[in-house]
Amino acid sequence: MADPNTLPTSINKIDTLLQTVYEKLGASTNTSIIEDKIQHELSKSIVLLQRIKRCLIRAQFKKHQVHVAQLESIIIGLESAIAVLLEVPYELHFARRLRRDAEFAVREYENPIGGRIINAFKYVLYESSTPVKVFAGLAMSFPVALTIGLFAQMVPYQDLARDYVVKPLVSQECTTIGPPIPNCEALATARANENLAILASVAFAGALGGITSTLSRIREYRNDDYTDTVLPVYIGLIRPFVGGAFGVLLFVLLSSKLLPLQVGDDSDDTLKKWYGFIAIAFVAGFSERLVKDMISQTEGRFLPGSPTSQTTSEKGPEQKSMKNSSESGQTLEHSQKRT
Repeated sequence: MADPNTLPTSINKIDTLLQTVYEKLGASTNTSIIEDKIQHELSKSIVLLQRIKRCLIRAQFKKHQVHVAQLESIIIGLESAIAVLLEVPYELHFARRLRRDAEFAVREYENPIGGRIINAFKYVLYESSTPVKVFAGLAMSFPVALTIGLFAQMVPYQDLARDYVVKPLVSQECTTIGPPIPNCEALATARANENLAILASVAFAGALGGITSTLSRIREYRNDDYTDTVLPVYIGLIRPFVGGAFGVLLFVLLSSKLLPLQVGDDSDDTLKKWYGFIAIAFVAGFSERLVKDMISQTEGRFLPGSPTSQTTSEKGPEQKSMKNSSESGQTLEHSQKRT
């Protein structure tokens, strides 16, 4: 165990600074006068000082004098940050900038490799504009999607399609009275493979629509609320997957005939059907309102007591009464003209 007499004098400086903060806050008759943002920033600075104190003790115990000098230089900036938070008028932005710089240095000291990676992300988060954050989120979505695609290749789709799609189709369409249908199983397999290919295409089209929608509305995130938040990064990261999910949902709803909309038929060209599904999936990923309206229509068909069906049923009599009143008004007008 290290001798307390050999500890750096900066540790006593940290203890004195912490004691000053505690006395300053304790002497205040009403701590609610201090704004929540100031209290939040002050608490982060205090916690960071305690982390530096532990790092100093560890560095002194290992006799790393260079690390001790680096950590002592960080204390100077934190001392200035705490000083401007204790006096009115508060300099929140100045103190936050100093505290973040100290936090970056301590993080790299505690974890040289992982700290640099986290600091790179934090730098984009704190120092970049909102459009750059959204672009960063979109860039992060590509390796995530690639990883999901690599894992998806391990799923035995052909066996699943044969057991749950091909065999039911064969038993339903090939077991008929009369001569057997030639190559029925091959046709059922081709249909199952085509549906899986369309499913992958509409997922990609929906993701592309989500990316396009995010880029076209990127100006909406230019306000002060998104300055110090990770929300724009999450929007850029999640939006392609949401668009892909919307595209798959609409494809399933249209293929199952749950919506009164048909995309081609058996007599049409196969490419026309593909183009139709891809176009609708792109629009679904681009426009959230379209998907919400279609979900509401589907909900109204299966849940008669839902607000959507109630609204539709309530509109019916009103529209009829308006139609009857308009017809009666036209009849009255014609009678007046005759007289």
